[in-house]
Amino acid sequence: MSLRATLFICGVAVVIMNTLLIRQVIGRRIIGNLLFTFPFSFLIQWFTQLIQKTGINALPIGVRIGLDVIGILFVALATSIYQRANLILHPNDDFMQIIRFRYLHGSATIAQIVHYIPPVIIMLVTFTMSHHLWAVNIGTIICLFFQGSFIGFFDRHVFLNLKHYGLGVIQRQA
Repeated sequence: MSLRATLFICGVAVVIMNTLLIRQVIGRRIIGNLLFTFPFSFLIQWFTQLIQKTGINALPIGVRIGLDVIGILFVALATSIYQRANLILHPNDDFMQIIRFRYLHGSATIAQIVHYIPPVIIMLVTFTMSHHLWAVNIGTIICLFFQGSFIGFFDRHVFLNLKHYGLGVIQRQA
């Protein structure tokens, strides 16, 4: 299965999980998540192919780690900004935001770690079955343990006029 199809299918699954977590079907939220997921899946497929052609994978390990960290910081910055703008979100970022504000009292650090539990379980199951671990590297570990802290940092230090809004449905306990 292509990366594009895998990302889209996972996105749809997360949309369903998000709906269950907030215990309410909100058409605008679901459509927004899906509208984000579809082009995002194509973009990631294209970007992955582009990176493979650049020769980045042949660079020294220190340079690749540095590029990983810079990329992770930029993704955390972008996530901080667009979660606060809250126009439409990727289902995974919406999932992280739901966990963060509904269950974890706003902690981006803990929410990001919890957010990674389903993929880690999937990786463990597939590793157990295939004895191969794919697409897990230093960047994955940095994301797992630090991306939430980076997002929280950027929430407090970049574009302070942007605030998380529209959280009423997320924070409401049913």
